[in-house]
Amino acid sequence: RICLHPTLEDPHHDMIIAQRVDNCVAPHKHANKSDTYHVMPGSARFVFFSESGDILLTGVLDQQHPILRVPANQYHSTIPLSPWFVFHESARGPFNAAGMTKAPWLRTKEELLAALDRHVAAPQR
Repeated sequence: RICLHPTLEDPHHDMIIAQRVDNCVAPHKHANKSDTYHVMPGSARFVFFSESGDILLTGVLDQQHPILRVPANQYHSTIPLSPWFVFHESARGPFNAAGMTKAPWLRTKEELLAALDRHVAAPQR
């Protein structure tokens, strides 16, 4: 992570974040704070979850679909699909670790991938 904002107290945060393919961001949400992702090199699957852990939406971030807006209070995760997934994240500051809530479900990459497999295999209503 490279922080482009001068301090943690800055009212707007811009970061360049690189994730390796063997890394996965555990589902989490930010209280009253949205994020915007802009893909640089690479690709990743994004997932939005309900409060109970059901998958609400999933898709791919890549050069053809380079922008994702994550609403405030939305559980979300990213799973790199390429060797490296590099993106610019923009969010309102200041940084507040207490404002981030980790989901109590799907803590590991294996659990997240299994949930995605079940979601894809489930009949669409």
